[in-house]
Amino acid sequence: QLADFPLYEETRTNDDFPDEQILTTEPEPIWVMYFDGSKSTAGAGIGILFITPEREMIPYSLKLNFSCTHNMAEYEALIQGLKMLLKFKVQRVRIFGDSLLAVSQVNGDWQVKDQKLISYQELSASLLRQFEECQLLHVKREFNPIADGLASLGSTIAFKPGESIRSFEVGRLEQPSFVIPEHVLQAESRETPWYQNIKDFLQTGTLPPEMSRKEQRVLRHMSLRYFILADILYRRGFNTEYARCLDANEALEVIQEAHEGICGGHVGYQTLVKQIVRAGYYWPTMQRDCHQFVKKCIKCQLHAPSIHAPIAYLHSVSSPWPFSMWAFDVVGPINPPASNGHRYFLAATDYFTKWVEAITLKTVEGQHVVSFIHKIFCVDLASRMISFLIT
Repeated sequence: QLADFPLYEETRTNDDFPDEQILTTEPEPIWVMYFDGSKSTAGAGIGILFITPEREMIPYSLKLNFSCTHNMAEYEALIQGLKMLLKFKVQRVRIFGDSLLAVSQVNGDWQVKDQKLISYQELSASLLRQFEECQLLHVKREFNPIADGLASLGSTIAFKPGESIRSFEVGRLEQPSFVIPEHVLQAESRETPWYQNIKDFLQTGTLPPEMSRKEQRVLRHMSLRYFILADILYRRGFNTEYARCLDANEALEVIQEAHEGICGGHVGYQTLVKQIVRAGYYWPTMQRDCHQFVKKCIKCQLHAPSIHAPIAYLHSVSSPWPFSMWAFDVVGPINPPASNGHRYFLAATDYFTKWVEAITLKTVEGQHVVSFIHKIFCVDLASRMISFLIT
């Protein structure tokens, strides 16, 4: 019944901790590591990039002076990076690599089938277990540029015995050592279009002085098929259609849009040229440029119809003249038989002219075949070879 008669307390309750010394734990800071391996004709190398919790970058590049594959170089980069982290006494780390095979095998997602990589996978997994917290993640190559560059550096540099580079710094240079005037850069960046002499002649009537008389005469003759409209050069076609003249940069844009743009169908170069001509554009090297562009199109190479080689060697059988080589074939029995009871076809085909002779038979016997051959040749045509194919 004390709850029915509450009393008000004048002193406030102490909400503080009863102990004066309070123990708090802060999580260990996380390190980040990027690794990559490289294999080239000059050798193999690995690149490792450490990022400390203070955002300081520590790069490492090592040259592998032993024979290995590209996947072995990827594993070497991972193992050497883990050993360095353990040497730094790091407990929490997040690791990124662009080798999907190495990351998936160490994480246990993929099975290791290559005997040379089994020991690498087991050692990598045992090193990962020594960390308090560790994540091994896969990233695309474009998100791992520094480690990739360090690996390429290690694979290309040739060290002498006992030689090494202790440290180096990589930075950025924002301004050139000498400032070039803007108008000079713009003048060099702009290429003179192929039609500039024609356009100048139509506008001013002047010809380049460095041209010979023959070249000037050719230029005057060519200019008859061109005219200028709104400061744009056009060419008259044979069917009185007008085509706009394009320079190299404009031509490349038109080819890209016509071949792989919104309305592009990745057609062949001849059809591509016809589409550009119908659209009203022209430049002298259309055929060559379209042909080179289609040859370099990756999608056209991937999805082009593949030519499968035969499973056996093909032996050519040539027929030098008509009726010199024949092929005979028997087809049947055919059910139901014909009204006259015939159930077989005996056919003869000339290899050269593809001429076909055929008869129907009730039964196929030797005398029927001899009679059929005698009827075809009539003693006047002598065949050098007869191939019988009985099915």
